[in-house]
Amino acid sequence: MWRNFIFKLEKIFFYFFLFCLPFQSRIFLREWGTEFNEWNSAFLYLTDLILSAVFFFWAARKSFWFSEIKKWKIPSKIDILLIAFFLISGISLIKAGNLALGGYQQLKLLECLILLFYLKNNFGKIINFDFALKILFSSAIFQAVLAIGQFSVQRDFGLKIFGESPLGINIDGAAKIFASGVKMIRAYGTFPHPNILAAFLIFAIFGFYLLCLRKKDISFKKGLFMFSGFFIVVFGLFLTFSRVATILFVFFSLLVFIILFFRKGFYTDFRKKTLMLSAFFIVSVVVCLFFMQIEFYSRFVSNVVDPGINLRFFYNFISISMIKESPFLGIGEGNFVWSLKNHQGTLRAAGIIYKIDDQDSQVVAHTVPSWLYQPVHNIYLLIASENGIFAIILFLLFLAIILFPVIGIMKNNNPVFILYLLLFIFCAISLTDHFFWTLQQGRLMFWVLVGIIVSFFQSKEI
Repeated sequence: MWRNFIFKLEKIFFYFFLFCLPFQSRIFLREWGTEFNEWNSAFLYLTDLILSAVFFFWAARKSFWFSEIKKWKIPSKIDILLIAFFLISGISLIKAGNLALGGYQQLKLLECLILLFYLKNNFGKIINFDFALKILFSSAIFQAVLAIGQFSVQRDFGLKIFGESPLGINIDGAAKIFASGVKMIRAYGTFPHPNILAAFLIFAIFGFYLLCLRKKDISFKKGLFMFSGFFIVVFGLFLTFSRVATILFVFFSLLVFIILFFRKGFYTDFRKKTLMLSAFFIVSVVVCLFFMQIEFYSRFVSNVVDPGINLRFFYNFISISMIKESPFLGIGEGNFVWSLKNHQGTLRAAGIIYKIDDQDSQVVAHTVPSWLYQPVHNIYLLIASENGIFAIILFLLFLAIILFPVIGIMKNNNPVFILYLLLFIFCAISLTDHFFWTLQQGRLMFWVLVGIIVSFFQSKEI
């Protein structure tokens, strides 16, 4: 009886974790430095507590079966690479200017790796694949509805319990766009930035593609209901005005439909569903562009180069300098922002350029405003900077091993190839942003996706 009870609790808490993944609810633990900085602070998140419960019930469930010890398997290539990566990351703390901050970030990495191993061994066996995708999509609908509301009223709704950020046209730090001379905030949901909301909604959309293809029959009424949810999520995605994410969403969605249409096995098995999903996609995108053509023209054409893009070049320059200074051990796990105090000259130049490009910014010459202390917007450079070149080589090998089977999967006419394309999207976004490595929701998204993909090879149910 106790086995079944623990088993049910484990599943409930995991599904609850998936739904709560976007929430920024957290308790502040500690900050390092003279003033608050997101990247030099420690937090306890709601999702940390839920995951801890999942891991506890997992361990309790396993303890009932001592025969599991006899089933010990030789670690796979993925296991070895991740263990080696974690050890090298820990060794990099030798060079850390702030050991406590580095230790906190090392614990966050450990949490994500345990999550990966949990999914690898339980997803599809203990956790139902299709139901998990439904939970993610339901959470995405909630986020999209909130995003639409935020953009409509141009402010937040005070949902601090879910971690909603303070939003408003005159609030410093809130991401905005300018269209026809009018300043507007971008949609956040409960995420700390619109770009992260965009990534989560793309995650849900591609999960929706796969979920639809796996369904046996879809009635007309059910199809209309599904389209309603799909349209809301796409509309929410467009309201983030995230350029890289939106372009990748359109490109890879088209790639999914092209593969499904022109590969014979897919066309035979999924022709009607592909036509339905293509119609969902075309109608949603056309309607969104029609109602937001002025905003999109401003964001993607007239103001295509903004101050944020220019700042990325400065961070890349600093990152490369750090790699040259300490190529093998790096500067220490989680210490990139902490070490920026050694690059004041470059940051002052970045601040002056930003002021020239953005007249609304409050930048004073010869000073470095606190908001300029950010990680490099490229996780590959970030890993190389903090952990050294051996760490980034291991991480790239890890990604290569995961992504390589996509060719064989498509040859077998398995629609799970969609998840691999989603991982390609995440890897592409990681060239221009850092949240998959530095922020709670981004980390969890990345490792949940990787865990699902890895689990595919070990579960016949999927």
